[in-house]
Amino acid sequence: SSDLAFAFESCRTRPLLQINWLSTGTILRFAVVAIVERLLLSEQSSGATGLLSHAGLLNDQYHTLYLFVILGMVAGTTAMGLTLSPKAIPFQCIVALLAIALASWMDAGSNGLTRPSNMYVSQMLLGFGTTLFVGPALLYGVILVLKSDTSHFISTIYVFAITQSVGSVTGAALLGSIQYYYERYAMVGFASRLSETASSSLVSSSIGVSSISNTLSDQAAVMGYLNVFGFVSVFALAAAALIVLIMLCNHFLTLSNRRLS
Repeated sequence: SSDLAFAFESCRTRPLLQINWLSTGTILRFAVVAIVERLLLSEQSSGATGLLSHAGLLNDQYHTLYLFVILGMVAGTTAMGLTLSPKAIPFQCIVALLAIALASWMDAGSNGLTRPSNMYVSQMLLGFGTTLFVGPALLYGVILVLKSDTSHFISTIYVFAITQSVGSVTGAALLGSIQYYYERYAMVGFASRLSETASSSLVSSSIGVSSISNTLSDQAAVMGYLNVFGFVSVFALAAAALIVLIMLCNHFLTLSNRRLS
């Protein structure tokens, strides 16, 4: 159905979606960066909240944590407003990625006894990175419209909305899969070590076996979440490095064009 819709739009004299423009390299890079950053921001909903929920915490115990997230978002909005300019957009995205990487690295030091008070700073950094990215990303899309044609505005909004939706769903699925994989991996390792060291008296006790099994299952789940945090931290650093590399390539390309001219 989507293929038919795109084909129909491309045949219209005044299409709402500029299909040819959406397939340009600039728009594709914009979409990839937006998807990656939204994917990384899933750490807050799929990682930190999942770890705390696994520890048995209820929604009523998250109020103060969410207050710190809001404070981080306010700080990110303020920083975005004070530094917002076309030239500052890449740097704002880099800072947002670095904030996400630092927050995830801090969360990677969690354990089964971690509570919301231990995540105030990290989740505030994630809130800061969220608002610091969304505004500049949308502004970048508007700048692309102004440089090309105002009729591309709807297409830009469409791309931005799709990237946020796809990034959110993909992020939750990817991080959930990583958590499950490393949880199973840790559980296998714990079980193999237990079988080598368990005494015959402990094995003969069904209560002891059940208690240890539950403990190992909880610890394996925690290990899964810690690996999610580590993955997000490394991925965010890699994305920031990629943006820096693209900026350097564009800079050297501009210098070479000036010399040739």
